[in-house]
Amino acid sequence: MLDAGLTHDGHRMAEAFAARWARHPSGPIWRAIYISTRRRAMESAAPFAAALGKVPIVDRGLDEINYGAWQGRTKAEIARADPDGFRRWLADPMHGAPDGEPVIEVARRARDVVEGIRCLHATDDRSGDVLVVGHKTWLRLLICQLTGIDLRLYRDRIPQPVAAHTLLEFDGRRWWLRRLADRSYLPPDLLAPPLMAPNVSEDSGGIVAPQARRDLVGEQPAAVGQANARVADHQPAGLQARGDARLAPVEDVAAVAAAMGGAVDAVDGA
Repeated sequence: MLDAGLTHDGHRMAEAFAARWARHPSGPIWRAIYISTRRRAMESAAPFAAALGKVPIVDRGLDEINYGAWQGRTKAEIARADPDGFRRWLADPMHGAPDGEPVIEVARRARDVVEGIRCLHATDDRSGDVLVVGHKTWLRLLICQLTGIDLRLYRDRIPQPVAAHTLLEFDGRRWWLRRLADRSYLPPDLLAPPLMAPNVSEDSGGIVAPQARRDLVGEQPAAVGQANARVADHQPAGLQARGDARLAPVEDVAAVAAAMGGAVDAVDGA
Protein backbone atom coordinates (compact mmCIF):
# COMPACT_ATOMS: atom_id res chain seq x y z
CA MET A 1 0.00 0.00 0.00
CA LEU A 2 1.17 3.49 -0.69
CA ASP A 3 0.14 7.10 -0.52
CA ALA A 4 1.95 8.60 -3.47
CA GLY A 5 2.99 12.21 -3.76
CA LEU A 6 3.42 14.24 -6.93
CA THR A 7 6.04 13.79 -9.60
CA HIS A 8 8.18 16.69 -10.79
CA ASP A 9 5.62 17.42 -13.51
CA GLY A 10 2.85 17.18 -10.96
CA HIS A 11 4.44 19.91 -8.87
CA ARG A 12 4.77 22.02 -12.02
CA MET A 13 1.05 21.55 -12.68
CA ALA A 14 0.20 22.62 -9.15
CA GLU A 15 2.39 25.70 -9.48
CA ALA A 16 0.81 26.55 -12.84
CA PHE A 17 -2.67 26.38 -11.33
CA ALA A 18 -1.65 28.68 -8.50
CA ALA A 19 -0.04 31.12 -10.93
CA ARG A 20 -3.23 31.29 -13.02
CA TRP A 21 -5.94 31.29 -10.38
CA ALA A 22 -4.58 32.64 -7.10
CA ARG A 23 -4.50 36.17 -8.54
CA HIS A 24 -6.68 35.86 -11.62
CA PRO A 25 -7.80 39.13 -13.34
CA SER A 26 -11.43 38.06 -12.90
CA GLY A 27 -10.89 38.67 -9.21
CA PRO A 28 -12.26 35.53 -7.52
CA ILE A 29 -12.61 35.96 -3.77
CA TRP A 30 -11.10 32.79 -2.36
CA ARG A 31 -12.79 31.96 0.91
CA ALA A 32 -11.19 28.60 1.68
CA ILE A 33 -9.28 25.60 0.35
CA TYR A 34 -10.45 22.04 1.06
CA ILE A 35 -8.40 18.92 0.40
CA SER A 36 -8.68 15.19 0.92
CA THR A 37 -6.39 13.27 3.24
CA ARG A 38 -4.25 12.06 0.34
CA ARG A 39 -0.69 13.31 0.10
CA ARG A 40 -1.06 14.22 -3.58
CA ALA A 41 -4.05 16.42 -2.78
CA MET A 42 -2.07 18.20 -0.07
CA GLU A 43 0.87 18.77 -2.40
CA SER A 44 -1.43 19.89 -5.21
CA ALA A 45 -2.98 22.57 -3.04
CA ALA A 46 0.27 23.76 -1.45
CA PRO A 47 1.38 26.41 -4.03
CA PHE A 48 -2.15 27.84 -4.24
CA ALA A 49 -2.47 27.96 -0.46
CA ALA A 50 0.94 29.62 -0.11
CA ALA A 51 0.03 32.27 -2.68
CA LEU A 52 -3.15 33.13 -0.77
CA GLY A 53 -1.69 32.73 2.71
CA LYS A 54 -4.45 30.25 3.62
CA VAL A 55 -4.30 26.97 5.51
CA PRO A 56 -5.90 24.07 3.58
CA ILE A 57 -8.69 22.33 5.44
CA VAL A 58 -8.56 18.54 5.41
CA ASP A 59 -11.88 16.73 5.06
CA ARG A 60 -12.02 12.94 4.80
CA GLY A 61 -15.30 13.27 2.92
CA LEU A 62 -13.21 14.29 -0.11
CA ASP A 63 -11.29 11.01 -0.17
CA GLU A 64 -11.44 8.80 -3.23
CA ILE A 65 -13.72 5.77 -3.40
CA ASN A 66 -12.51 2.82 -1.35
CA TYR A 67 -11.97 -0.36 -3.38
CA GLY A 68 -12.25 -2.82 -0.52
CA ALA A 69 -10.76 -6.21 -1.33
CA TRP A 70 -9.17 -4.77 -4.48
CA GLN A 71 -7.40 -1.91 -2.73
CA GLY A 72 -3.68 -2.00 -3.44
CA ARG A 73 -3.87 -4.87 -5.94
CA THR A 74 -3.03 -4.65 -9.62
CA LYS A 75 -5.65 -4.85 -12.33
CA ALA A 76 -3.91 -7.90 -13.75
CA GLU A 77 -4.06 -9.64 -10.36
CA ILE A 78 -7.75 -8.85 -9.97
CA ALA A 79 -8.56 -10.04 -13.49
CA ARG A 80 -6.87 -13.38 -12.74
CA ALA A 81 -8.30 -13.84 -9.23
CA ASP A 82 -11.82 -12.57 -9.88
CA PRO A 83 -12.44 -12.49 -13.64
CA ASP A 84 -16.24 -12.37 -13.38
CA GLY A 85 -16.21 -9.57 -10.82
CA PHE A 86 -13.64 -7.61 -12.79
CA ARG A 87 -15.68 -7.93 -15.99
CA ARG A 88 -18.82 -6.77 -14.17
CA TRP A 89 -16.92 -3.80 -12.75
CA LEU A 90 -15.71 -2.81 -16.23
CA ALA A 91 -19.14 -3.28 -17.80
CA ASP A 92 -21.30 -1.63 -15.13
CA PRO A 93 -20.19 1.71 -13.64
CA MET A 94 -22.48 1.14 -10.64
CA HIS A 95 -20.94 -2.22 -9.78
CA GLY A 96 -18.42 -1.77 -6.98
CA ALA A 97 -15.46 -3.81 -5.80
CA PRO A 98 -15.99 -6.61 -3.25
CA ASP A 99 -16.27 -5.13 0.25
CA GLY A 100 -15.65 -1.72 -1.30
CA GLU A 101 -17.57 1.51 -1.10
CA PRO A 102 -20.70 1.52 -3.31
CA VAL A 103 -20.70 4.16 -6.04
CA ILE A 104 -24.03 5.56 -4.84
CA GLU A 105 -22.61 6.10 -1.34
CA VAL A 106 -19.57 7.91 -2.73
CA ALA A 107 -21.88 10.15 -4.76
CA ARG A 108 -23.94 10.96 -1.66
CA ARG A 109 -20.78 11.53 0.39
CA ALA A 110 -19.44 13.93 -2.24
CA ARG A 111 -22.72 15.84 -2.41
CA ASP A 112 -23.08 16.04 1.36
CA VAL A 113 -19.58 17.31 2.00
CA VAL A 114 -19.87 19.98 -0.70
CA GLU A 115 -23.28 21.06 0.54
CA GLY A 116 -21.79 21.29 4.01
CA ILE A 117 -18.93 23.45 2.74
CA ARG A 118 -21.34 25.68 0.86
CA CYS A 119 -23.59 26.12 3.86
CA LEU A 120 -20.69 26.83 6.17
CA HIS A 121 -19.52 29.69 3.96
CA ALA A 122 -23.03 31.01 3.39
CA THR A 123 -23.58 31.95 7.01
CA ASP A 124 -22.02 35.41 6.68
CA ASP A 125 -23.98 36.27 3.49
CA ARG A 126 -20.83 36.92 1.45
CA SER A 127 -20.26 35.47 -1.99
CA GLY A 128 -16.94 33.98 -2.96
CA ASP A 129 -15.08 30.95 -4.23
CA VAL A 130 -13.97 27.76 -2.54
CA LEU A 131 -11.29 25.49 -3.97
CA VAL A 132 -11.76 21.74 -3.50
CA VAL A 133 -8.87 19.46 -4.45
CA GLY A 134 -10.28 15.99 -4.89
CA HIS A 135 -9.98 12.78 -6.90
CA LYS A 136 -11.21 11.50 -10.22
CA THR A 137 -14.12 9.20 -9.39
CA TRP A 138 -15.19 11.40 -6.46
CA LEU A 139 -15.28 14.50 -8.70
CA ARG A 140 -17.12 12.79 -11.54
CA LEU A 141 -19.80 11.58 -9.14
CA LEU A 142 -20.04 14.99 -7.50
CA ILE A 143 -20.67 16.68 -10.85
CA CYS A 144 -23.38 14.15 -11.67
CA GLN A 145 -25.03 14.65 -8.28
CA LEU A 146 -25.07 18.44 -8.49
CA THR A 147 -26.16 18.71 -12.13
CA GLY A 148 -28.68 15.87 -12.34
CA ILE A 149 -26.70 13.59 -14.66
CA ASP A 150 -27.48 9.89 -14.25
CA LEU A 151 -24.76 8.36 -12.08
CA ARG A 152 -24.50 5.43 -14.49
CA LEU A 153 -23.02 7.86 -17.02
CA TYR A 154 -20.24 9.24 -14.86
CA ARG A 155 -17.50 7.40 -16.76
CA ASP A 156 -18.86 8.23 -20.22
CA ARG A 157 -20.10 11.80 -19.80
CA ILE A 158 -17.72 13.47 -17.32
CA PRO A 159 -14.13 13.86 -18.52
CA GLN A 160 -11.63 14.29 -15.72
CA PRO A 161 -8.10 14.22 -17.11
CA VAL A 162 -5.19 14.82 -14.80
CA ALA A 163 -4.96 18.42 -13.52
CA ALA A 164 -8.44 19.27 -14.81
CA HIS A 165 -10.18 22.34 -13.38
CA THR A 166 -13.97 22.36 -13.12
CA LEU A 167 -16.13 25.26 -11.95
CA LEU A 168 -19.56 24.79 -10.37
CA GLU A 169 -21.65 27.77 -9.26
CA PHE A 170 -24.57 27.86 -6.84
CA ASP A 171 -27.07 30.65 -7.56
CA GLY A 172 -29.10 30.29 -4.36
CA ARG A 173 -31.41 27.65 -5.82
CA ARG A 174 -29.43 25.32 -8.04
CA TRP A 175 -25.93 24.39 -9.19
CA TRP A 176 -24.61 25.45 -12.60
CA LEU A 177 -21.70 23.80 -14.41
CA ARG A 178 -19.67 26.77 -15.67
CA ARG A 179 -16.41 25.06 -16.66
CA LEU A 180 -15.57 21.39 -17.14
CA ALA A 181 -12.12 19.76 -17.15
CA ASP A 182 -10.19 22.87 -18.20
CA ARG A 183 -6.43 22.44 -18.55
CA SER A 184 -5.63 25.60 -20.50
CA TYR A 185 -3.63 26.99 -17.59
CA LEU A 186 -0.91 24.36 -18.05
CA PRO A 187 2.32 25.19 -19.90
CA PRO A 188 2.48 23.85 -23.48
CA ASP A 189 4.96 21.08 -22.74
CA LEU A 190 2.57 19.58 -20.18
CA LEU A 191 -0.32 19.76 -22.61
CA ALA A 192 1.45 18.40 -25.69
CA PRO A 193 1.06 14.61 -25.96
CA PRO A 194 4.49 12.98 -25.78
CA LEU A 195 5.16 9.44 -26.93
CA MET A 196 2.31 7.49 -25.41
CA ALA A 197 3.11 4.78 -22.90
CA PRO A 198 1.13 1.54 -23.25
CA ASN A 199 -0.99 2.21 -20.14
CA VAL A 200 -1.77 5.88 -20.78
CA SER A 201 -5.32 6.51 -21.88
CA GLU A 202 -6.70 9.30 -24.04
CA ASP A 203 -8.51 10.54 -20.94
CA SER A 204 -5.18 11.38 -19.36
CA GLY A 205 -4.67 14.16 -21.89
CA GLY A 206 -1.42 12.59 -23.04
CA ILE A 207 0.40 13.10 -19.76
CA VAL A 208 2.73 10.19 -19.15
CA ALA A 209 3.42 9.37 -15.53
CA PRO A 210 6.65 7.68 -14.48
CA GLN A 211 5.53 4.09 -14.15
CA ALA A 212 6.18 1.85 -11.19
CA ARG A 213 6.43 -1.91 -11.55
CA ARG A 214 2.95 -2.41 -10.15
CA ASP A 215 -0.34 -1.06 -11.39
CA LEU A 216 -2.08 -0.58 -8.04
CA VAL A 217 -5.78 -0.24 -7.38
CA GLY A 218 -6.38 2.48 -4.82
CA GLU A 219 -4.05 3.79 -2.18
CA GLN A 220 -3.70 3.92 1.56
CA PRO A 221 -5.19 7.19 2.88
CA ALA A 222 -2.62 9.69 4.04
CA ALA A 223 -2.31 10.71 7.65
CA VAL A 224 -3.41 14.26 8.31
CA GLY A 225 -0.38 16.54 8.32
CA GLN A 226 1.77 14.16 6.34
CA ALA A 227 2.63 16.72 3.66
CA ASN A 228 4.71 19.84 4.18
CA ALA A 229 1.76 22.16 3.75
CA ARG A 230 -0.03 23.27 6.91
CA VAL A 231 -3.46 21.70 7.20
CA ALA A 232 -6.45 21.93 9.51
CA ASP A 233 -9.01 19.22 10.19
CA HIS A 234 -12.58 20.18 9.54
CA GLN A 235 -16.03 18.68 9.76
CA PRO A 236 -18.47 20.42 7.38
CA ALA A 237 -21.43 22.26 8.81
CA GLY A 238 -25.03 21.13 8.50
CA LEU A 239 -27.13 21.60 5.39
CA GLN A 240 -29.62 24.19 6.60
CA ALA A 241 -28.12 27.42 5.33
CA ARG A 242 -28.22 28.80 1.80
CA GLY A 243 -25.70 30.87 -0.07
CA ASP A 244 -24.16 31.74 -3.41
CA ALA A 245 -20.60 30.50 -3.01
CA ARG A 246 -18.99 29.02 -6.08
CA LEU A 247 -17.08 25.79 -5.99
CA ALA A 248 -13.97 25.19 -8.08
CA PRO A 249 -13.00 21.53 -7.83
CA VAL A 250 -9.65 20.43 -9.20
CA GLU A 251 -8.63 16.83 -9.84
CA ASP A 252 -5.53 15.82 -7.93
CA VAL A 253 -3.00 17.77 -9.91
CA ALA A 254 -0.53 15.35 -11.41
CA ALA A 255 0.88 12.16 -12.53
CA VAL A 256 1.83 10.66 -9.20
CA ALA A 257 5.26 9.54 -8.11
CA ALA A 258 4.69 5.84 -7.68
CA ALA A 259 2.87 5.61 -10.95
CA MET A 260 -0.82 5.34 -10.48
CA GLY A 261 -1.11 5.85 -14.25
CA GLY A 262 -3.10 2.65 -14.67
CA ALA A 263 -4.70 2.52 -11.26
CA VAL A 264 -8.43 2.28 -10.86
CA ASP A 265 -8.65 5.58 -9.00
CA ALA A 266 -6.04 7.50 -11.00
CA VAL A 267 -5.56 8.73 -14.56
CA ASP A 268 -7.42 6.07 -16.53
CA GLY A 269 -9.49 4.80 -13.65
CA ALA A 270 -13.10 4.30 -12.72
